[in-house]
Amino acid sequence: MSDPFKKIRIAVIGARSSGKSYLLYDLIHAFSLLGYTPEELPLEYPHSSFGTYFYDTFNSETGGMRGTEEYACRPKNHYGAFLRGISFPHRLSVDFLNIPGEVFGMKGADRQEKYQGRIGKFFMLKNTIENKAKNLFMLSIWESPSNHIVKLIVPKTMDFGNYTSEKAELNVKHGNYLTWGQLLYDLKDGQYREIKRKSIKGNYIFRHITEINIDSLLSSIEDCWPKLTRNKENMDIDDFRADKVLKYLYPLAYCQLATDMIICDPLTDDDNVGVLAEAVSRFTDFKQSKTPNVYLAFRGSDGVMNPDIREYQQIMRNKKSRIGLKERNIVYTIFLNSIYDYLQGNKTKRIVIQPDHLRHMQISMGNNLANSFWLLLNHSTKSNRLKRFLFRRASVEELCIKTNGILPPHVYFTATPIDSRFCLYNNDPNDMTRFHYQDAQCQRSFTREVLSDPSKHMCFGSLQLLIDILKQNGVIMLSLLGTKKSKMMKYSQSRL
Repeated sequence: MSDPFKKIRIAVIGARSSGKSYLLYDLIHAFSLLGYTPEELPLEYPHSSFGTYFYDTFNSETGGMRGTEEYACRPKNHYGAFLRGISFPHRLSVDFLNIPGEVFGMKGADRQEKYQGRIGKFFMLKNTIENKAKNLFMLSIWESPSNHIVKLIVPKTMDFGNYTSEKAELNVKHGNYLTWGQLLYDLKDGQYREIKRKSIKGNYIFRHITEINIDSLLSSIEDCWPKLTRNKENMDIDDFRADKVLKYLYPLAYCQLATDMIICDPLTDDDNVGVLAEAVSRFTDFKQSKTPNVYLAFRGSDGVMNPDIREYQQIMRNKKSRIGLKERNIVYTIFLNSIYDYLQGNKTKRIVIQPDHLRHMQISMGNNLANSFWLLLNHSTKSNRLKRFLFRRASVEELCIKTNGILPPHVYFTATPIDSRFCLYNNDPNDMTRFHYQDAQCQRSFTREVLSDPSKHMCFGSLQLLIDILKQNGVIMLSLLGTKKSKMMKYSQSRL
């Protein structure tokens, strides 16, 4: 009997150009550094592979990363893998979704009216579907000649003979959900045939949202709206369209299943990501089952490092053999300690943080339980009081008081363009999405170096973030059991 999978689902959330794509790129490499290798995905796997992620996000001609465009989000637009490693449990099922911050509204949390705004309307619709779908919707299963399965959600009275198939061009598919006619064309084009229909309960839809055809679900919701919302005056479909509830239904529903949520924040950006953290905390208010673990990842930490980084380089270059976890953790700990000292008012020579960057960090993190990331942490752990009592874990409130709200746990400072010898790669002036490093022999491309040998990727901060994610999900990192951790690293990866 094969080992069971431990399922980990990661939602990476942030404004456009906040570094989400690069963070996911780093996390995939970090799995490799921890000894995980991908297994072959089955035919019925609903998502794209990690390898497809590299193909979709990188420009093979320039070596730079494509920006994430606005698109109609479907199961194939997020990525996953079955991984085997030496840690326990030995097999992981991992998938992740890149979610623009505007999905959550980005306008903060209006708590005066529970079901106000996009998040409130989403949960209102979810509750309505769960209560009424059994009488309105059916699961329609289609199979191709190669035995690939497509699962549609259709109205009980659905007759595909009433629709004329029509082709949707790729650019139309990318930005819009398909009509019944367009969906029917794709099914016929793939030689699919309907093999089964059965009644379903509403909670089936949201438990299996990543497996079903979202275009069919949205069309069914619109077709059945009058019956679905009968006697509900506050559910006008035009209001739901205006708030883009249906447009963002898939990523919001995915976040209901997520085990972990990462807020992505560029250090050099002026946007107040604290507002996003508060909006996400409102989302966790509605969630009745286990709330996800939450993290804050500051991107671009290489931009605040002192150009004189010989201390880091000496640690990495003194290692004659392949760079290991110990050395990677040591250099990250040095940086983390200096950040903490700086936030306490003790200026160090190791890093330089401009006052505007410092203010940005403090706004994003907040300094008490009533705002920003502290608020999100507090909301995400509200159901763990019994565990804290049994295992004597500190509460978020206790940690906030202890540190004067300076630095919450589960906050990471990440940087992509650093290799395992701690060479900092700079933006190419001709293409800001790619990185180059000039040494005595030649100019090196970061992407090509890392793809030729993944162990060359430093995964600065992202490796420590991934270890935290695995730890919070009960994965025992055998390779770290004998490793001595710094006080700050233990704090960052606290079990709450």
